[in-house]
Amino acid sequence: MLYTGKGYYTGLGLEFFGKSYELLLNQYLTKIIDYKEFEYQIVYSLKEVYNVRLVPPTDLETQNNYKETIVAKHKDLAQIWFQHLYKENQDCALISNYCYSKLQEIFSTNKYKYSQPSFNLTLYNKDCFIKNHKDGEDNDMRRVCVLLLYLNKDWKKGDGGELIITDLDGNKLEITPEFGNFAILDFTKANLQHEVKPIVNPNFERKALISFIMNAK
Repeated sequence: MLYTGKGYYTGLGLEFFGKSYELLLNQYLTKIIDYKEFEYQIVYSLKEVYNVRLVPPTDLETQNNYKETIVAKHKDLAQIWFQHLYKENQDCALISNYCYSKLQEIFSTNKYKYSQPSFNLTLYNKDCFIKNHKDGEDNDMRRVCVLLLYLNKDWKKGDGGELIITDLDGNKLEITPEFGNFAILDFTKANLQHEVKPIVNPNFERKALISFIMNAK
């Protein structure tokens, strides 16, 4: 089921992007089955989400040990999660070309133009979260939207990691990070508050593809 409102689109990617969407995701998922072998960096902030600090990329085990140190040391964390700077390759290009063709229908107007970016792979394990914040830039609308594609076939209620969007009327919309779900925050319509709930299951690792679409005009 699709949900749309001023500033967001969310629901099943199959319904939004078309019938080949889940097939492409499945193909991509098999390519990242050994994602633990990737190099990650920790993204974290103290007090304010926008005050981002980055740890140089290393293997996941090293980063996870450092993350636990950060969590134990800082009681004023605003966010903490892992990011793999996924380089462009044939598999990533397949998914990006497929999804961005739909976004072009929505955002490629005389006012908003963008060059096709690539995805990052994000990983949230226990204690990872993002506090309530806004990602849109109010000045020159450099950010057009952000696209999130969820890859988790093992998510269950109680694991945590839900995306919570607050609409312009103050209503809360919950997007579970289940395989096939997607979310788009449309900054051309509204700069909505949103957050990612903490991961509470120590055995669950929440994976998603994320891409910010930038205004290139």
